[in-house]
Amino acid sequence: MFFLLAWAMRRGASGSPGLLPHEALEVLGRAPLAGRQQVHLVRLGNKLVLVSVSAAGIEPLSEVTEPDEVQRLVALCRQGQTNSAALMFRQALDRFAAREE
Repeated sequence: MFFLLAWAMRRGASGSPGLLPHEALEVLGRAPLAGRQQVHLVRLGNKLVLVSVSAAGIEPLSEVTEPDEVQRLVALCRQGQTNSAALMFRQALDRFAAREE
C-alpha cells in the first residue's frame, strides 16, 4: 500500500494523465522537519497516513483510521486553506450539486 501511495504522489506531481480522483487521495498538508525532511498528511479514502519524505525516500509513520479523528484532522487542515481558490471552487460545486439533488 505504501509503495502505491508513493507512486501516486510522484505521478500526481508530474501532471500526467490518469491522476487519482480527489475523493480517493488527497495531500492535506505538510510540515518541515530537520534538514530536507518533511512530513505529509495524506487522506487515502477514509483514513489518514502520515508519511516522512526525505532524499532517502518516503516512509509511513502513522495511520489514523478512527472516523471521528479523521474527520477532525481533515477539518483542521482544510480550515487553514480557506483562501485557496481551488477549495472555494470545490465548495461552490458541492453547493451546486446539493441543489440539484
